[in-house]
Amino acid sequence: MQAWRGFYEGLNTVIVNPGVILGVGDWSKGTCKLFKLIDKGLAFYTNGLSGYIGVEDVAKTMDILVESEVKGERFVLVSENISYKALFDEMAKYLEKRPPYIYANYFLRQTVVTLDYMKSLLFMKERTYSDEFARLAASVSRYSSNKFIDKFQYSFEPISETIKKTCTFFKEDKARV
Repeated sequence: MQAWRGFYEGLNTVIVNPGVILGVGDWSKGTCKLFKLIDKGLAFYTNGLSGYIGVEDVAKTMDILVESEVKGERFVLVSENISYKALFDEMAKYLEKRPPYIYANYFLRQTVVTLDYMKSLLFMKERTYSDEFARLAASVSRYSSNKFIDKFQYSFEPISETIKKTCTFFKEDKARV
């Protein structure tokens, strides 16, 4: 809302809504943590689906928008909509790990959330899994970048390539430690 307010007050404004951003970073935070989880041997998957984009594509599209004459528009940035299972399988392939093989249904997700809550109370530690986590893990959300693609004739890097590059860097980084 503040960005739109700034636009109406005369600021050059473009709003960007990227999907889930994948790429190199702090392996203990955000989506980078997924690579670490798969590397350790994540056994569970859900039937959720979301839109993903590589961090390099986010940076490139932002450069394009900054250099353009576009003002007062919103762009969704997503390379592909893929399931969590497909995402995890792709990560496991490039990390040379076993892909998740146990479907986490509603009952299992709620059990994990409840046990995590009890553990946090017992050991006075921050929760790892929330009710929101359980809900999002099964949600199906599809997004489209057609507006950006049509306007700028841009081709996003396939998510499999983003995952491959990120996994290569993860393995090199892990070998250094």
